[in-house]
Amino acid sequence: MENPEKHKGGFTTKKEKWLTVILVILIICILGLIIAVIVLAIPKDESKEEQEKKSCLSDRCLKAAVSVMDKMDDNIKPCKDFWKYSCGDFIERHPVFAFQNNTVYSSFSEVAVRVSRRLLVLLTEEDTKDTISPVKKIKQFFKTCIDPNATEEANIQQSMMKAAEFGGIPFVTGSMNENVTRIELLTNFAEFFATFPFLAFDIYRNIHTGDGNAIYLSLPKTYNKETILSVIESIAKLANQTDSYNVTEITTFMDTYKELVDSIPTIDMNLFLDYKPRNISEILKDFPHFDLESYINGILSLGDTKLENDSGIVIIGEEQVKNFTILLSQTSLQTMLNIMSTSLFIELHSVLNPSLKESKLHGENLNTQNTRPNLCLELSKSYAPRLLGKMYVNKYFPEENRKKSNEIADYMGKALIAIFERNTWLDAQSKKQVLDKAKELLKRKSIGYNDKLISNDFLEKRFENVTVDDSLYDNIFEYNKALMRRKMKSFSETLSEDSAIINTVNVNAQYSAMYNTISIPSAILQSPFFDVDVSPEINFGGIGTVIGHEMMHAFDNSGIKFNEKGNIGNVLTNDSQVKFDERTEKLIEDYSDFLMPRANKTVNGTLTLGENIADLSGMKVSFLAYSMWKSDTKWEKTTVPGLNLSSEQLFFTSFTQVWCESRTMDRLESQLKTDVHSPAKARTTVTLQNFKEFSVEYGCPKDAWMNPSKKIEIW
Repeated sequence: MENPEKHKGGFTTKKEKWLTVILVILIICILGLIIAVIVLAIPKDESKEEQEKKSCLSDRCLKAAVSVMDKMDDNIKPCKDFWKYSCGDFIERHPVFAFQNNTVYSSFSEVAVRVSRRLLVLLTEEDTKDTISPVKKIKQFFKTCIDPNATEEANIQQSMMKAAEFGGIPFVTGSMNENVTRIELLTNFAEFFATFPFLAFDIYRNIHTGDGNAIYLSLPKTYNKETILSVIESIAKLANQTDSYNVTEITTFMDTYKELVDSIPTIDMNLFLDYKPRNISEILKDFPHFDLESYINGILSLGDTKLENDSGIVIIGEEQVKNFTILLSQTSLQTMLNIMSTSLFIELHSVLNPSLKESKLHGENLNTQNTRPNLCLELSKSYAPRLLGKMYVNKYFPEENRKKSNEIADYMGKALIAIFERNTWLDAQSKKQVLDKAKELLKRKSIGYNDKLISNDFLEKRFENVTVDDSLYDNIFEYNKALMRRKMKSFSETLSEDSAIINTVNVNAQYSAMYNTISIPSAILQSPFFDVDVSPEINFGGIGTVIGHEMMHAFDNSGIKFNEKGNIGNVLTNDSQVKFDERTEKLIEDYSDFLMPRANKTVNGTLTLGENIADLSGMKVSFLAYSMWKSDTKWEKTTVPGLNLSSEQLFFTSFTQVWCESRTMDRLESQLKTDVHSPAKARTTVTLQNFKEFSVEYGCPKDAWMNPSKKIEIW
């Protein structure tokens, strides 16, 4: 967190606002007594209009005032620049700089830091008589990881000894096992280090047939050649083994590998759908230089399963993978061992020495907050996400939070169905299929957490074969083996929507097309996204729009290609698809015209289309859900003290403040170039520009910046 003393000059206006709020509260306390007497003394014959003009004086409305006022700059006219109006003070208070580790500061990163601190508390708490075995194990793992007395030399030796078991480390020892095969080498590294150095291996549902699972093979991201060579040369010199590596061969291998990876098209969802699984007999003939069947079975054997004749296999970038297997056959075992063990060395020892994270193994800065405890926390989360989720939920997510957030999600579901039922441009068949998919999605949604995934029985079984001791690297190997065993065993199992539920401690939300489900984890169900103690418009504008966003991903340009079961299938008829495409084309144009002044570049409307559809349509769902909630609860229209905002205006402010952020120029330019999400200012501004209810509530004149005459609606 930044030192507030650095920005004393910028708080003058804010202090005045806070004094105003405090004064209002004091006046409220005095007036409350007077009002109470008056209310008891006179009949309740106020008109509805008079009631609507009342200022909300409840604790939750006052808390909302504090929350909103903390971020907004009310010197800005909302119809001129609603982003700056809602987030101006937040941005001023949280500048970011290129020389910092954190080059983005947002509501999401703020909450993520809060969650991390809570997890650190949980991992260092004393056990009780009720502490289950898996929790004791992950605490011991974390304790060993952060142990200040652990010598790096001992751990280096330990990991090197383990790597030597698999074939040797020529640049350290000068020797290697000539009998080890390339497939054995790759399989052993996968088991003990949970990594695929050259041929990545994933398992997903077979979304084309709906039966069983499919294996996806691809080339992972490239390694940084300069870093690899620097480490090899330095250690080999110390070990007096300068003749145990071939610089030319390493350079050739890594340059060629990088060319292959860089030539694979970016895999978006549409391209992903084009890859259809084939069986092993169809594929083998295309790989004469590499025993692909033995490689796949070697990896699957880690989970006591194997390929069947009809098992589906997908190779992403097949031509590049084929050329890689040729390169592999032409590369000496010595070079393979040197490259693999070096990359492993850098990855593992970044845990003990955070500065090694700056070595940029993959040619990028891998880190935010490089401290030993934070790296150990991330390692713990990667090995036991559901377990940490249980610990977090038990202490920091009361049942009331779960109940209230599910209530909001239920209203979101009602609004979603209503929007599709009222739709006028879908034909009858398309409307039925869209509604079928929406209803199935609502049955599968996960809000807060999944009871099964954090149950004692589930977690005890998951970690029953893991042994934890005082050796960090032995512990890493233990968890890696458990991780790979689980992953490979899943190939022979039926993968349910539980597989798509993201970790409870992730400050995120997700829609899974191949399972047609959304998951909203407990970590995001806190301020500023959600709070049981604030007025409802804050929650519907915050977490409501997040839930709506994820729901509408099921009906964006990619999600619409999956049916209600999560399989590839046409939800729209040809006629309805044409109408859908016409609408989305207008949205592409709208975003492509949005200029980000700092970068002097416009948003890529095509790249960001799916997210933009979800933003715009999710806003519509949430606003309707809020209207339904008000109708059901007879909620009176009120204003918030100190803000003079109606409940509807507060809804839109809450939505925008979810996306308040500061970002360096480099990060902004990178986002515009490669990110499927539009910059925060664009995604909030364009969404509200196209939402007529916003302009009505704020009285924005026609053709004002926030109220263009032409508005786009997808759903």
